[in-house]
Amino acid sequence: MRESVKYGMGLDRIRKAPALAALLCAAVALSLLAASCGTAADARRDKKLQQHKRFLTKTYAEQHRDFYVFPVERQFDIYLVGMLMLEPPDWEFGEDLVKSKKERAVPFLIEKLKQKDFPDYGRDQGMTDTIKELTIYLFRQLEYDHYYDVAHDDAALAAIRGAIAEMQTPASKRRSQGYLDEILGKHQGQ
Repeated sequence: MRESVKYGMGLDRIRKAPALAALLCAAVALSLLAASCGTAADARRDKKLQQHKRFLTKTYAEQHRDFYVFPVERQFDIYLVGMLMLEPPDWEFGEDLVKSKKERAVPFLIEKLKQKDFPDYGRDQGMTDTIKELTIYLFRQLEYDHYYDVAHDDAALAAIRGAIAEMQTPASKRRSQGYLDEILGKHQGQ
């Protein structure tokens, strides 16, 4: 009983203080508006998911079977959607990309490392660093799975080193350097 009395007394105070009531109403209205509008990042995410909706609604086996027929640009986009927007992330799209495209993927991936931003995913430096990190991971996969000799491709190594040097996100930079070390370390023991 006492709790309801306290609660009722709080409402009386709000009713007696119109400025406080107006402030409370404005705060509630703003929070509802923010929740209903979402952010620009949410809109980009929804747009990307819509672009690949038909593909993403297929079964796991159908997705990985159909993935092979797409051009490298679409494969890369699906790889990023799989890594950035799906829970849990789907690493296998990256493995499928390097397995299916091999040499054709390398020039494309080098250009992605030189790209300054990725507006379809956001223009902030953290997202750019993450996408470049995921791209360097693909080079690591190419080397690790013996699909392509990245360690002896000067253009690929220069693009990887350049992308790492430009990274501002410490975690992406650290992981990317680790991928590069793996690429180079594989050949040091031979």
